[in-house]
Amino acid sequence: MAFTELTTDLSNISALHDRPNDEDGMSAAALKAAFDAAGNAIKEYINETLIPELEASGAGNIGIDPITGLPGATDVQAALVALLGALEDVQAGTVTDGSITTPKLGDLAVTTAKLSELTVATSKIADLAVTTAKLANLAVTTAKLADRSVTVEKIALAAVNNEHIGSKAVKQANIDDSAVGTNQIEAGAVTPAKTTGIQKAINVANVTLTTGGWTNKTQRVTVSGITANSRFVASPSDAAGWDAAADATLYPPTADDGGLTFTCDTVPSASVNVTVYFWEA
Repeated sequence: MAFTELTTDLSNISALHDRPNDEDGMSAAALKAAFDAAGNAIKEYINETLIPELEASGAGNIGIDPITGLPGATDVQAALVALLGALEDVQAGTVTDGSITTPKLGDLAVTTAKLSELTVATSKIADLAVTTAKLANLAVTTAKLADRSVTVEKIALAAVNNEHIGSKAVKQANIDDSAVGTNQIEAGAVTPAKTTGIQKAINVANVTLTTGGWTNKTQRVTVSGITANSRFVASPSDAAGWDAAADATLYPPTADDGGLTFTCDTVPSASVNVTVYFWEA
Protein backbone atom coordinates (compact mmCIF):
# COMPACT_ATOMS: atom_id res chain seq x y z
CA MET A 1 0.00 0.00 0.00
CA ALA A 2 1.38 3.46 -0.97
CA PHE A 3 0.65 6.84 0.61
CA THR A 4 -2.33 8.77 -0.78
CA GLU A 5 -1.12 11.55 -3.05
CA LEU A 6 -2.23 15.20 -2.80
CA THR A 7 -4.08 15.78 -6.07
CA THR A 8 -5.92 19.01 -5.22
CA ASP A 9 -5.29 21.80 -7.75
CA LEU A 10 -3.36 24.51 -5.85
CA SER A 11 -3.18 26.98 -8.76
CA ASN A 12 -6.21 28.94 -7.57
CA ILE A 13 -4.33 32.29 -7.48
CA SER A 14 -2.73 32.11 -10.92
CA ALA A 15 -6.14 31.19 -12.31
CA LEU A 16 -7.57 34.61 -11.33
CA HIS A 17 -7.70 37.57 -13.68
CA ASP A 18 -5.29 40.46 -13.21
CA ARG A 19 -8.08 42.55 -11.71
CA PRO A 20 -10.19 39.98 -9.82
CA ASN A 21 -12.33 42.70 -8.17
CA ASP A 22 -13.30 44.29 -11.46
CA GLU A 23 -13.17 41.37 -13.86
CA ASP A 24 -14.33 38.53 -11.57
CA GLY A 25 -16.46 40.64 -9.30
CA MET A 26 -14.67 39.24 -6.24
CA SER A 27 -15.09 40.84 -2.85
CA ALA A 28 -12.14 41.38 -0.52
CA ALA A 29 -13.25 38.36 1.56
CA ALA A 30 -13.48 36.14 -1.53
CA LEU A 31 -10.03 37.24 -2.65
CA LYS A 32 -8.60 36.45 0.79
CA ALA A 33 -10.25 33.04 0.71
CA ALA A 34 -8.67 32.37 -2.68
CA PHE A 35 -5.24 33.16 -1.23
CA ASP A 36 -5.89 30.86 1.76
CA ALA A 37 -7.33 27.95 -0.28
CA ALA A 38 -4.01 26.32 -1.27
CA GLY A 39 -2.61 26.44 2.27
CA ASN A 40 -5.82 25.07 3.74
CA ALA A 41 -5.87 22.23 1.18
CA ILE A 42 -2.30 21.29 2.14
CA LYS A 43 -3.18 21.51 5.85
CA GLU A 44 -6.24 19.31 5.38
CA TYR A 45 -4.23 16.71 3.39
CA ILE A 46 -1.49 16.56 6.05
CA ASN A 47 -3.85 16.37 9.07
CA GLU A 48 -6.63 14.20 7.68
CA THR A 49 -4.80 11.94 5.17
CA LEU A 50 -1.01 11.81 5.47
CA ILE A 51 -0.67 11.74 9.29
CA PRO A 52 -3.33 9.00 9.78
CA GLU A 53 -1.63 6.88 7.12
CA LEU A 54 1.77 7.40 8.77
CA GLU A 55 0.34 6.47 12.17
CA ALA A 56 -1.49 3.39 10.87
CA SER A 57 1.06 1.75 8.58
CA GLY A 58 3.66 4.30 7.61
CA ALA A 59 6.60 1.90 7.72
CA GLY A 60 4.83 -0.45 5.34
CA ASN A 61 4.48 2.37 2.79
CA ILE A 62 8.15 3.39 2.71
CA GLY A 63 10.05 1.45 0.09
CA ILE A 64 13.69 0.36 0.41
CA ASP A 65 16.41 -0.96 -1.86
CA PRO A 66 17.01 -4.75 -1.75
CA ILE A 67 19.02 -5.82 1.32
CA THR A 68 21.30 -8.86 1.17
CA GLY A 69 20.12 -11.44 3.68
CA LEU A 70 16.56 -10.09 3.82
CA PRO A 71 14.92 -11.49 0.70
CA GLY A 72 11.42 -10.20 0.04
CA ALA A 73 11.80 -7.12 2.27
CA THR A 74 10.60 -4.35 -0.06
CA ASP A 75 9.56 -1.82 2.58
CA VAL A 76 10.65 -0.68 6.06
CA GLN A 77 7.95 -2.73 7.85
CA ALA A 78 8.89 -5.97 6.06
CA ALA A 79 12.58 -5.34 6.79
CA LEU A 80 11.88 -4.81 10.50
CA VAL A 81 9.83 -8.03 10.66
CA ALA A 82 12.60 -9.97 8.90
CA LEU A 83 15.24 -8.55 11.27
CA LEU A 84 13.10 -9.44 14.30
CA GLY A 85 12.74 -13.01 13.00
CA ALA A 86 16.50 -13.28 12.53
CA LEU A 87 17.13 -12.02 16.07
CA GLU A 88 14.59 -14.47 17.52
CA ASP A 89 16.28 -17.30 15.62
CA VAL A 90 19.63 -16.35 17.13
CA GLN A 91 18.05 -16.17 20.62
CA ALA A 92 16.53 -19.62 20.13
CA GLY A 93 19.81 -21.04 18.88
CA THR A 94 18.65 -21.30 15.27
CA VAL A 95 21.01 -20.14 12.54
CA THR A 96 20.08 -19.50 8.91
CA ASP A 97 21.15 -22.29 6.56
CA GLY A 98 24.56 -21.63 5.05
CA SER A 99 25.41 -18.72 7.38
CA ILE A 100 28.11 -20.62 9.29
CA THR A 101 30.74 -21.62 6.76
CA THR A 102 33.89 -23.67 7.27
CA PRO A 103 36.20 -20.57 7.53
CA LYS A 104 34.06 -19.33 10.47
CA LEU A 105 34.69 -22.47 12.52
CA GLY A 106 37.90 -22.70 14.53
CA ASP A 107 39.88 -25.92 14.72
CA LEU A 108 38.15 -28.45 17.01
CA ALA A 109 35.24 -26.01 17.53
CA VAL A 110 32.65 -28.72 16.86
CA THR A 111 33.24 -31.52 19.35
CA THR A 112 31.34 -34.75 19.90
CA ALA A 113 29.86 -33.33 23.12
CA LYS A 114 28.33 -30.41 21.17
CA LEU A 115 26.53 -32.65 18.68
CA SER A 116 23.13 -33.97 19.69
CA GLU A 117 22.04 -37.49 18.77
CA LEU A 118 21.22 -37.92 15.06
CA THR A 119 22.51 -34.37 14.27
CA VAL A 120 24.89 -35.59 11.57
CA ALA A 121 22.68 -37.48 9.14
CA THR A 122 23.97 -39.56 6.24
CA SER A 123 22.79 -36.89 3.78
CA LYS A 124 25.07 -34.31 5.48
CA ILE A 125 28.26 -36.34 5.05
CA ALA A 126 30.10 -36.01 1.75
CA ASP A 127 31.08 -39.17 -0.08
CA LEU A 128 34.35 -40.61 1.28
CA ALA A 129 34.44 -37.93 4.03
CA VAL A 130 34.59 -40.50 6.82
CA THR A 131 37.73 -42.54 6.21
CA THR A 132 39.23 -45.35 8.25
CA ALA A 133 41.87 -42.94 9.60
CA LYS A 134 39.13 -40.70 11.05
CA LEU A 135 37.48 -43.51 13.02
CA ALA A 136 38.86 -44.37 16.42
CA ASN A 137 39.13 -48.02 17.41
CA LEU A 138 35.69 -49.39 18.33
CA ALA A 139 34.09 -46.02 17.42
CA VAL A 140 31.40 -47.67 15.29
CA THR A 141 29.53 -50.08 17.56
CA THR A 142 26.50 -52.21 16.81
CA ALA A 143 24.27 -49.76 18.72
CA LYS A 144 25.34 -46.93 16.39
CA LEU A 145 24.41 -48.77 13.20
CA ALA A 146 20.85 -48.42 11.93
CA ASP A 147 19.09 -51.56 10.76
CA ARG A 148 20.24 -52.58 7.27
CA SER A 149 22.81 -49.72 7.18
CA VAL A 150 25.64 -52.11 6.30
CA THR A 151 24.72 -53.46 2.87
CA VAL A 152 26.57 -55.87 0.62
CA GLU A 153 27.74 -52.93 -1.53
CA LYS A 154 29.41 -51.31 1.52
CA ILE A 155 31.45 -54.40 2.46
CA ALA A 156 34.72 -54.94 0.63
CA LEU A 157 35.44 -58.38 -0.78
CA ALA A 158 36.59 -60.72 2.00
CA ALA A 159 36.21 -57.92 4.59
CA VAL A 160 34.10 -60.10 6.89
CA ASN A 161 36.10 -63.16 7.94
CA ASN A 162 35.07 -65.94 10.27
CA GLU A 163 36.97 -64.22 13.08
CA HIS A 164 34.76 -61.11 12.65
CA ILE A 165 31.50 -63.02 13.13
CA GLY A 166 30.51 -63.83 16.69
CA SER A 167 28.96 -67.10 17.72
CA LYS A 168 25.33 -67.22 16.52
CA ALA A 169 25.66 -63.67 15.10
CA VAL A 170 23.87 -64.58 11.87
CA LYS A 171 20.33 -65.54 12.88
CA GLN A 172 17.40 -66.38 10.65
CA ALA A 173 15.73 -63.06 11.60
CA ASN A 174 18.77 -61.20 10.21
CA ILE A 175 18.65 -62.84 6.79
CA ASP A 176 16.31 -61.38 4.16
CA ASP A 177 14.29 -63.63 1.90
CA SER A 178 16.43 -64.71 -1.05
CA ALA A 179 19.48 -63.04 0.58
CA VAL A 180 21.55 -66.20 0.23
CA GLY A 181 21.62 -67.24 -3.42
CA THR A 182 22.64 -70.62 -4.78
CA ASN A 183 25.99 -69.23 -5.93
CA GLN A 184 26.73 -68.15 -2.35
CA ILE A 185 26.42 -71.65 -0.89
CA GLU A 186 29.48 -73.87 -1.09
CA ALA A 187 29.13 -77.35 -2.48
CA GLY A 188 28.04 -79.72 0.28
CA ALA A 189 27.29 -76.88 2.74
CA VAL A 190 23.61 -77.81 3.15
CA THR A 191 23.48 -81.39 4.42
CA PRO A 192 20.45 -83.51 5.42
CA ALA A 193 21.51 -83.15 9.06
CA LYS A 194 21.17 -79.36 8.79
CA THR A 195 17.65 -79.45 7.34
CA THR A 196 16.06 -82.07 9.60
CA GLY A 197 12.82 -80.89 11.16
CA ILE A 198 12.36 -77.93 8.83
CA GLN A 199 8.79 -77.86 7.51
CA LYS A 200 6.14 -75.31 6.83
CA ALA A 201 3.65 -74.69 9.63
CA ILE A 202 0.00 -75.43 8.83
CA ASN A 203 -2.50 -73.03 10.40
CA VAL A 204 -6.13 -73.85 11.14
CA ALA A 205 -9.03 -71.39 11.32
CA ASN A 206 -12.78 -71.89 11.73
CA VAL A 207 -15.11 -69.36 10.10
CA THR A 208 -18.86 -69.12 9.55
CA LEU A 209 -20.69 -67.98 6.43
CA THR A 210 -23.79 -66.34 7.90
CA THR A 211 -27.09 -66.06 6.06
CA GLY A 212 -27.07 -62.27 6.50
CA GLY A 213 -23.47 -61.82 5.41
CA TRP A 214 -24.03 -62.32 1.67
CA THR A 215 -23.92 -59.35 -0.74
CA ASN A 216 -24.58 -60.07 -4.41
CA LYS A 217 -23.94 -63.76 -3.65
CA THR A 218 -20.50 -62.90 -2.26
CA GLN A 219 -19.27 -63.05 1.35
CA ARG A 220 -15.82 -62.28 2.79
CA VAL A 221 -14.72 -63.70 6.15
CA THR A 222 -11.68 -62.72 8.19
CA VAL A 223 -8.92 -65.33 8.53
CA SER A 224 -6.14 -64.01 10.73
CA GLY A 225 -2.68 -64.72 9.29
CA ILE A 226 -3.69 -65.74 5.77
CA THR A 227 -2.24 -63.81 2.81
CA ALA A 228 -2.94 -63.55 -0.88
CA ASN A 229 0.04 -65.88 -1.47
CA SER A 230 -1.05 -68.55 1.04
CA ARG A 231 -1.88 -72.09 0.04
CA PHE A 232 -5.10 -73.26 1.69
CA VAL A 233 -7.88 -75.83 1.88
CA ALA A 234 -11.38 -74.72 2.93
CA SER A 235 -14.28 -77.13 3.44
CA PRO A 236 -17.55 -77.30 5.42
CA SER A 237 -17.01 -78.43 8.99
CA ASP A 238 -20.05 -80.72 9.26
CA ALA A 239 -22.61 -82.67 7.23
CA ALA A 240 -25.17 -79.86 7.40
CA GLY A 241 -22.60 -77.49 5.97
CA TRP A 242 -21.84 -79.86 3.10
CA ASP A 243 -25.56 -80.12 2.29
CA ALA A 244 -26.04 -76.32 2.41
CA ALA A 245 -22.92 -75.77 0.28
CA ALA A 246 -24.12 -78.26 -2.32
CA ASP A 247 -27.62 -76.78 -2.49
CA ALA A 248 -26.20 -73.26 -2.90
CA THR A 249 -23.45 -74.33 -5.33
CA LEU A 250 -20.73 -72.82 -3.13
CA TYR A 251 -17.52 -72.17 -5.11
CA PRO A 252 -13.92 -72.45 -3.80
CA PRO A 253 -12.91 -69.14 -2.18
CA THR A 254 -10.12 -66.73 -3.09
CA ALA A 255 -7.57 -65.48 -0.53
CA ASP A 256 -6.35 -61.99 0.21
CA ASP A 257 -4.31 -60.52 3.03
CA GLY A 258 -6.41 -61.31 6.08
CA GLY A 259 -9.41 -63.12 4.64
CA LEU A 260 -11.24 -65.41 2.21
CA THR A 261 -14.00 -64.44 -0.23
CA PHE A 262 -16.72 -67.01 -1.09
CA THR A 263 -19.23 -66.91 -3.96
CA CYS A 264 -22.34 -69.00 -4.67
CA ASP A 265 -25.12 -69.44 -7.19
CA THR A 266 -27.86 -69.34 -4.54
CA VAL A 267 -27.60 -67.81 -1.08
CA PRO A 268 -27.61 -70.69 1.47
CA SER A 269 -30.70 -70.93 3.63
CA ALA A 270 -28.58 -71.62 6.73
CA SER A 271 -25.19 -70.65 8.09
CA VAL A 272 -22.24 -72.73 6.87
CA ASN A 273 -19.36 -73.51 9.22
CA VAL A 274 -16.06 -73.78 7.33
CA THR A 275 -12.67 -75.09 8.46
CA VAL A 276 -9.64 -73.49 6.76
CA TYR A 277 -6.14 -75.06 6.65
CA PHE A 278 -3.52 -72.65 5.27
CA TRP A 279 0.26 -72.34 4.95
CA GLU A 280 2.73 -70.12 3.16
CA ALA A 281 3.73 -71.14 -0.36
